[in-house]
Amino acid sequence: MSRLATIALTSLSLALNSCREQNREIHITSENTRDLTQYDTQFTLSIKDHPPLEWRRLPGTQFRDFNYLAGTNEDVEIVVGITKGKVLQNANRWLGQFGLTPLPNEQFLGNVTILEGRGYLVEAEGSYAGMGSNERPNYSLVGAICPIGKDSLLTIKMTGPTAEVQRLRSDFDQYLSSMEYMDNNQIPKEHRRENSSE
Repeated sequence: MSRLATIALTSLSLALNSCREQNREIHITSENTRDLTQYDTQFTLSIKDHPPLEWRRLPGTQFRDFNYLAGTNEDVEIVVGITKGKVLQNANRWLGQFGLTPLPNEQFLGNVTILEGRGYLVEAEGSYAGMGSNERPNYSLVGAICPIGKDSLLTIKMTGPTAEVQRLRSDFDQYLSSMEYMDNNQIPKEHRRENSSE
């Protein structure tokens, strides 16, 4: 057999073996799974943000799709995520982290425009005890909650020492207004310009 024929047969044999390997069965156990995030098919919303250059971006996590540090000592956190639930429920959870009395209804929240739709503004000041953290005095929170889709909420929250949060407030407001949908087809009907009264 010629050398060329041997090479051709070897190549054919390798190709056939690789095809067989692609048909292997794979068994997934609970140890190989994870919770869904907005990057999975359950969440089809894609949002583009435009943070200030001074904010340092950190890797996202399961509950923090966009994650930033800011401030002179990088002790101000800005986090963006998509969650379930009601606006008031989430607002009162944030207020509870400052030991503040829950609000009776959404009328006590401020208003802000996010993604061309109505958002709700939450503000708090005092001693802050976030998830699993020690109480930190002289802290402030500025947050926004925007209903998107049927059951989802976009949440944007800035927390940090009061003086730094106040200094960065205009940057945060500009950040909220900079957010946009990456695909116009993803804009909920109630947020589309043709449904606006303007």
